[in-house]
Amino acid sequence: MAAGGEEQKTIQFDSTAVSQINNQYGTYKGTLIQHLKDNGEPGKKVYRTPNVTPRNKDETIVQMYSYKSIPPTDGTYVVLQFKESEMYAASKEGRPDVLVLEEPGEFDTEDAEAITTTADRRLFLMKPVLGAVPAADFAVTDFVFASCIASQQNPGDKNKARVITLLKSQRFPARLKREGRAPLESQYFQPVPLEGVSKLSDKHPVQEQEVQLGDRMSSLS
Repeated sequence: MAAGGEEQKTIQFDSTAVSQINNQYGTYKGTLIQHLKDNGEPGKKVYRTPNVTPRNKDETIVQMYSYKSIPPTDGTYVVLQFKESEMYAASKEGRPDVLVLEEPGEFDTEDAEAITTTADRRLFLMKPVLGAVPAADFAVTDFVFASCIASQQNPGDKNKARVITLLKSQRFPARLKREGRAPLESQYFQPVPLEGVSKLSDKHPVQEQEVQLGDRMSSLS
């Protein structure tokens, strides 16, 4: 059990989708991107780019893994991996409120498809935004990404959830802040699939198990 939180949940890998994660609102408009160092090597922070170009497109492409949960929850558990570098977005070990990018070898379970609990630092709950702000201003396909570890296993609770949040200046990396404690438009994102969704059953035909969770990634494709 997380300190001051609830017990971790059991999850099962369900599908993947190659996507870009966009924000469409004013000062924060842009796409999540992995920062590159001066020598061209991948950095460990997530930033926002206002413009995707042929030069930086590869650093904006994310492999999104989605999972079914036991018991089901309102949202979809996901892992975000920047495809070019293969580095994962995660809550930093020892400083869970810090958003970082880390190599697969930094985790006990390197393969995201083998993750079975929300105790993994890479797990986020992708929650749909429903009626939080005037409908004319925000699309129904907006989501927030709440870190399970940073939220002390309470990512569904707005009072405890820490979500990926953009800053006004694109020179500063994204952070994990309390849901609703920053401008709403800085926390709302739209995953935009670039390829079709690949489900577990496409690779390994298995008998359907008795776990149910709305596959929101399929609805976005």
